[in-house]
Amino acid sequence: HGLRVPQDVAIASIDNIDVAAMIRPALTTVNVPKRQLGQLAIQSLQSQKTFSNDSPVSMVIPTELIIRDSCGSKKLTDS
Repeated sequence: HGLRVPQDVAIASIDNIDVAAMIRPALTTVNVPKRQLGQLAIQSLQSQKTFSNDSPVSMVIPTELIIRDSCGSKKLTDS
């Protein structure tokens, strides 16, 4: 369609895979701490086994927004 990144459209992703910083334009992404996510999942499963209540559980895992060129970050810093 002739769209250009980031001039016409901004792109962002989730997971911060290694290649995100290597491609051009570099991909803006959200870094999710996978190890911490896995540990919390295991803890949740273990607590469900120990405490067999059906009440919902909410967990917050801190993430990090990594701003790179695919979102127009150069435009933001040029002004």
